Amino acid sequence: MVWQFPSQERYARAGRNTPDVEQQADRSAADLLAQIDQRQELQNMAKNPLLLNMIATFHRTYPGARLPQRRTELYRDICTLQLQNRPSARDVELLLEFAERQKVLQGLALEMMHRQVERLHKDELLPLLQGLIAPLDDQVKAAQFLQQMVDVSELLVEREPEEYEFSHLSFQEYLAAVEVKELRQESLLDPHLNEAWRESTIRMYAALVNPANLIRSALDHEAYHLAYLCYRDASDTQKRRLDPDLVTEVNTKRFLPLENFLRNEQWKDADEETYRLMITTVGKEVGNYFTSVEELLTFPCQELLTIDRLWVQYSRGLFGFSVQKEIYVECGATLDGKYLGDEIIEAFGDRIGWRQNDQWLTYSDLNPSFSSPKGNFPVGGGGVGWMCVLFSHPNL
Repeated sequence: MVWQFPSQERYARAGRNTPDVEQQADRSAADLLAQIDQRQELQNMAKNPLLLNMIATFHRTYPGARLPQRRTELYRDICTLQLQNRPSARDVELLLEFAERQKVLQGLALEMMHRQVERLHKDELLPLLQGLIAPLDDQVKAAQFLQQMVDVSELLVEREPEEYEFSHLSFQEYLAAVEVKELRQESLLDPHLNEAWRESTIRMYAALVNPANLIRSALDHEAYHLAYLCYRDASDTQKRRLDPDLVTEVNTKRFLPLENFLRNEQWKDADEETYRLMITTVGKEVGNYFTSVEELLTFPCQELLTIDRLWVQYSRGLFGFSVQKEIYVECGATLDGKYLGDEIIEAFGDRIGWRQNDQWLTYSDLNPSFSSPKGNFPVGGGGVGWMCVLFSHPNL
C-alpha cells in the first residue's frame, strides 16, 4: 500500500511530481507504517488488503492525525469515512441519509450474527435489507441500496457471484454491537456468553457502554476469560467507575480455568491456558506472540507470580517458571535477558526434557506427567527463546 502514497500526493496536487510531493509521500507512508507497527491490532487489520486500504485512506484524509487508539473508535471513524465522507468527496448521492445507511447495516450485521453466518446469497439478502429499509424510506429498493454499498462504501463486498458479506468480519461485529447498544437490548447477549462466535461482538459492545452488568453476567456464566477481556477493553474512564470488588473478582477468577486444568493434571491444557492468560495480560490477542524484551521484563508481577505459584503447587514442585529458572541458572546462565549461546540453551533443553539425542523435540513429542523431567512444563506458547528473557524478570 505504500506505493499508493506518491500517486495520492500527486493527485492531491494537480498531478505535480516534484521533490516536495515525493518527500510528503515518504513522510506520510513512514508515519502510517510506524503507527501500524506500534499496535498489534492495526497489524492484524493491515493483513487484509481492503482494510489496509481503508486505514490508508483514513490516514490520508486526516493528515497529521493519529489513528484512533481504541478499536471501537477506529471502526466508528472508518464507517463514517466510508458511508459519509467518501461518497461526498466523490460527489456520489447515496440512498438514505448517513445515519440511516449505517442503521440498515447495523440491523443486517446483528441478524447475521444471530444466524452465525458471514455470507448471504442475494436471494436471501435482498428481502432482509428491504425489511430494514422500509421503516426508513419505503421508496428505496434493496437491490439499488446493496449495489451502492458495494460500489461506494465498500463495507459490503461480493466475494462470489451473488454472495455478499461485510468487507471484514470485524465490521459485522462492530455494527452488530452498535445495534445492540442502540436497541438497549443487552439481554440479547446473555445466552451467548460462552460462545466463541459471539466473543468479539460482545467485547465491542462492552467497549461502547458501561460494562459492569455485562462483566457480572459473564462471571455468573463462568465466562471468566470474556469477563476479563471486557474489563481490559473498557476505557480508563469506565474502569474507574467499576466497583473495586468486581474488578478484584475478575482478576481473581480469570485464573480458575488454569487452576482446574492443573488440579486435574491436564498439563497441556494448562499450558495453553497459561499462554492465553499471559498474552492477554499484555493487551494482545490469542494467536499473537511476545515481540519485545520489554513485554516480558515488565510483565505484571502479580499475574506472573500467580501463574507460577499454581504450576508449582499442583505439580508438587515439578513444573513452573521458577523451577525452570533455577535449572537455567544451574546450566550457567546469567539473568540479563539476553540469549546466552547454544551451549547453555542446549544444556537447559537437555535438563528439562526438551531435547533428546542432541535434537530438539516438537511440542507434540512432549507428554508431561509426574514422571517427566523436572521443569518440563510450562512451554507457554513461546519456547526457550522468550523464556530466557522471562527468567530475568525481577520478580520471578
